[in-house]
Amino acid sequence: MRHLKASEATKMASPSYMEHVQTDVTPQMRATLVDWLIYVHRKFKLLLPVLPLAINILDRFLSERPVSKDKLQLVGGVALLIASKFEEIYPPEIDDFVYASDYIFSKDDVIRMERTILNTLKFAISVPTTHCFLAHYLRVTDADETTCQLARLFCDTTLVDYGMLQYMPSMVAAASLRLAQLTSNTGSSWGNAIQRQAGFGERQLVPCMTDLQQCAERALSKRSSLNAVREKYNRPEYGNVSSLPLTPLAVVQQLGR
Repeated sequence: MRHLKASEATKMASPSYMEHVQTDVTPQMRATLVDWLIYVHRKFKLLLPVLPLAINILDRFLSERPVSKDKLQLVGGVALLIASKFEEIYPPEIDDFVYASDYIFSKDDVIRMERTILNTLKFAISVPTTHCFLAHYLRVTDADETTCQLARLFCDTTLVDYGMLQYMPSMVAAASLRLAQLTSNTGSSWGNAIQRQAGFGERQLVPCMTDLQQCAERALSKRSSLNAVREKYNRPEYGNVSSLPLTPLAVVQQLGR
C-alpha cells in the first residue's frame, strides 16, 4: 500500500488537459464517452478493476495527445480493451468492441489506436487506481455489503466527472468509503485504523466528499441523460443502492467544522 501511495501521483492524468492539450474534445464529450464505457463494462461483465484502469488510460492519453471528436469513442473503446487485456484472463475480442460501438470504428482502427496509445504511454499500464485503494479500505473497515456497493457507486460517479481528476485515487477511494458509511447509516466512524491506512483524517476528506456528493447527485438524477451509473447500481446484484437517499450536503460539510 505504501508503494501504491508513493507512485500514484506519477501515474495520474493532468487535471487541466482539456485546457492545455485538447482543442476539439470537451468535458461533456468525455462524460458521454465514460457513461458509454460504464455500460460496455457491465455488458461484457468485466472485472471491477478494468473500469477505473480504462479511464486512467483514457485520461493519460488525452493528457498527451490531442484527439479529434470523431476519434474519441475509438480511444475510449481501445482504452477499455487494453485494460481488459491487462486484468482479465479471457478479455473480449476486438470484434466485440467494434460491435459495441455500432461499427463506428473497424478492427484495423482498433489495432492502430492500440499501438498508438501503448507507445504514447510507454506501456505503463500497471497503475494505482481507486479500485486498488478502495478494496484495501473495505477490508480494513470490514464494511458490510451495502457500504461496499455504495462506495463503488461513488467511485464510479467520479469517473464521469472531469473535475474529479484533481484528486488522487487514494483520496477519492477514502472519500467514497466515508460517504458510503454516512449514506448507509452503519454507525461506522473514521477510526484510527482506517485513518492510518488511508493517510487522511476525516476533515481532510471533506472537500473531496463535498465534490463527490455533488457528482453523485448529478449521476443519480433521473433528469440526467447520463444514466449508466444509476442503472448499474439499481440492480439486485448491486443492492439497488442507487435508489437510497444520499447524505445531505450540509451533513458532509459539517464534518469539516
